[in-house]
Amino acid sequence: MIVLRGKGFLAIATVALVWSFTPVAVADTGAAERTALLEAQRSGHPVELTESLEAHSRTVAEPGGTLTTSRSVHPERVRTPGGWVPVDTALRFAENRVVPGATTTEVQLSGGGDQPLLRLTDAGPSDVGHSAAVRWPGPLPKPELDGNAARYRQAAPGVDVIARVSADGVRLTVESASAGPLRFALDTAGVTVRDRDGALEFVDGAGQALFAAATPWVGVPRGGDAARKPGRFAVLAPGSVEVRLPEGMSGPVAAELAFTGAKPNWTMVDSGFAKVSYWNSTESAKAGTYDAGEHRLRSFFVFDTRGLGGREITSASVTGMENWAWSCSPRPVELWRTGPVDKTTTWEKQPEWLAKLSTLSVAKGYNSTCPSGPVTFDVTPLVKDAAVRGLASVTVGLRATDEADNLHWKRFENNPVLSVRLR
Repeated sequence: MIVLRGKGFLAIATVALVWSFTPVAVADTGAAERTALLEAQRSGHPVELTESLEAHSRTVAEPGGTLTTSRSVHPERVRTPGGWVPVDTALRFAENRVVPGATTTEVQLSGGGDQPLLRLTDAGPSDVGHSAAVRWPGPLPKPELDGNAARYRQAAPGVDVIARVSADGVRLTVESASAGPLRFALDTAGVTVRDRDGALEFVDGAGQALFAAATPWVGVPRGGDAARKPGRFAVLAPGSVEVRLPEGMSGPVAAELAFTGAKPNWTMVDSGFAKVSYWNSTESAKAGTYDAGEHRLRSFFVFDTRGLGGREITSASVTGMENWAWSCSPRPVELWRTGPVDKTTTWEKQPEWLAKLSTLSVAKGYNSTCPSGPVTFDVTPLVKDAAVRGLASVTVGLRATDEADNLHWKRFENNPVLSVRLR
């Protein structure tokens, strides 16, 4: 792929070369698009429009005269003083801290000792500092690093803590030899902590949520979906929070806590936990049932469609990575157009299921015979309608065709991509 960065002389030289060919008709889509389309035709390779790069989206000009824009649910790029770079969650030591290479929410982990276990800082344009830090109740050991994970062995007697960094936050797994409440101190700057039905929000003076802590989940270590139940965050006092475990938990437990920048575009609902919100969750996206219908799960994703108004849409698709199926026997899964979702969405408060967009019979991720892989749904009518109506976003829902049959159970990465070909 060619990356077209320059303007001025480079752009003029490129146009002069192109016109020695017979160009494909190019729509009047602005100087940058015209130049990129002509260069793509001249070279025979896709050309990236650097002017259109954003954390969640990129656009390339194709040799055939169309543009392809790809828009992800989670950020895939980070703007730095030197330009856009890919998200890099690999961890390294930096003095007495542990930091990733590049993330949209600035993340710092403890390098050991009395440093906060984690700190999130809003990397937005504001000059006002906004941050939220979680302090472990005691000195931490120096962590062992492995890719995006930092393990603090014996953070307390019988307790290990594993911090896994993503593009926009941190997922903590606290593995304890015995069940009991977990208490943390919170350090904040420029934000106030709010309890949101057992989850947490960190809001600025204008009431905007900059960070969030999703509903905590507690289960048997490596026990699978059936062994997990929702816990609750409880604010005990300013600067102090407790993770309350589900009733009846005993023995070794693993609590999963997600702290993220509060800009998510997906959620999930579960009939077995009908009042629980999965907004901001770092879990896999799930569809179907693992227990013959007692728990029926559905996933929802919001895609940005700004800038498509008035454009000619030739095709559109949503691609998700399926990383687990109940078996290698293909079973259908459906993608629907739905109403909007937000932090209040639960099984009891689902959006309306408006129209089925696509059904695919697949099985990926069970074993090496049917390894994990991409699943692509056609959503052309949805995006054409969004372009005609000038919609800023669209929401889609993923569900199993048979929600009482375990063979339909599937898990996907929670970062599908909308790909639109347009003129």
